[in-house]
Amino acid sequence: MPDGNLELFDSSPQGVVPLTQVALRLHPDDDVAIAKTALQVGTQLDPGDGAPVAVRQFIISGHKVALRALNEGDPIHRYGQIIAFATQPIQPGEHVHTHNAAVRDFARDYAFGTAAKPVTYVPEYERRTFQGYLRENGRVGTRNYVAVISTVNCSAHTSRQIAHHFTRERLADYANVDGVIA
Repeated sequence: MPDGNLELFDSSPQGVVPLTQVALRLHPDDDVAIAKTALQVGTQLDPGDGAPVAVRQFIISGHKVALRALNEGDPIHRYGQIIAFATQPIQPGEHVHTHNAAVRDFARDYAFGTAAKPVTYVPEYERRTFQGYLRENGRVGTRNYVAVISTVNCSAHTSRQIAHHFTRERLADYANVDGVIA
C-alpha cells in the first residue's frame, strides 16, 4: 500500500452481466441494488426486467447502485420500503449514498400482508397420507418400531445384528411391536 492508502482491486465482471451475479435486489419495486462486489464504471447490469443499467460511478462492495432514474425528493425503495429520499437527481447506475440521499420523516402505511394471495389447496383425495390407524378417541397412531441406536460408530454393526435377530417370528408374541430397526 503506497503512501498508506488502501488499494482497490478491480474484481467486477466486464460487459453485460446479470444483476443477480454482482448485486442484491431484495424486492422487485426496489430503486437500488446492493453491490456484492466492486462495480467498475461501464459495467452493464441486466436487471432481467428492462434495459441494462450502465454503472456510471465506481461502486464499492456493499453500497447501493441506482437501478432507475430518481428526481430530487423521490422516495428511494429497498426491501420494497422507503429507506430515504433523493436530495438531488440520481441517474441509473449512479452510487446512492449520503451525498445524494437523506432520511426524513414521512407518513407510513403499516398495513401488513396486503399483497397476500389466497392459496389454492390440493383436493383432499390428492393429499399425502401415511400408514396409520384411527384410534377410538379420533386421533391416529402409527406402527411401533423399536430402534436400536449405537452411541459410537464402532458399535453400529452390533446394533444391526441385534435388529436382524428380531424376525417376525420372534416378535409374534409381541402384538404391540411391529419391528426392530437399527
